[in-house]
Amino acid sequence: MRRDPPRPMIGDMLSDKEFVANVPRRIIARMNAVRDMSNLGPHGGDVDMTDAVRVMRDLLDVLEWCAINYEPAAGAVATQSPRDAVEILPELNARFPNHLRPHITSVKFAQSDGRCYLEMTTAETVADYLHNETIRREDLAFITSDSRSDGRFFDPAASVLANAHKFVSDMDEVSMINCTDLFQPEVAEKISKTWLNRNASS
Repeated sequence: MRRDPPRPMIGDMLSDKEFVANVPRRIIARMNAVRDMSNLGPHGGDVDMTDAVRVMRDLLDVLEWCAINYEPAAGAVATQSPRDAVEILPELNARFPNHLRPHITSVKFAQSDGRCYLEMTTAETVADYLHNETIRREDLAFITSDSRSDGRFFDPAASVLANAHKFVSDMDEVSMINCTDLFQPEVAEKISKTWLNRNASS
C-alpha cells in the first residue's frame, strides 16, 4: 500500500477494502484463517497440534507470497544456497495421523543442483545401547505431471518452501504409498485395497 495502516491491527487491515483489493483472494483467505485460529488460544479456545500446523502452513503461504511479490531479493538469496531443505514431518503426521512408520525421525523436502529430493531419517536401537540413524535421499524426478513441459511434478526452479508445501498438500494417500515408503506396511496395504475396491466397483 506504500503507507502504514491507520492502526497496526490485523482485523482493521483485513477490513480495508483497498488493501483487500490488492491481495489475491486465496491469500486473504489464509490471512483470515491465521487471524481467526490464532485468536482461539489466547482467548481460552480449545486448540491442538493440528490447529497449530494448519496456521503455520497458512502463514508460510502468506509469507512466501509476500517475499516473491514484494521482496525479490529474498528469493534470489534463497536460490544461491547450494542445498535447501525444509522439515515436513510434523505436517505429514498432522495430515496422515498414525500412518507413518514409527522409526522415522525426520522427513525433509530438499533441493540442490536443479533436483528435488525426499530426505528421510530413520532410527534404530541395537543391543539396547546403540542408536543408529540412516539418512536416505531419494530423487523425486520420477513423479510426473502433465502440467509441466519437462514432465516433473516438482519444479526445481520453484522455492523449496513451495515444493515442500506441494508435497504435503497435493500428495494424497494413494500417491504416498506409490511414490514413497513413508507409511507403515499394513496402512499402505489397507489404502491399496480400498483404492482397488473403489475402482473395481466404479
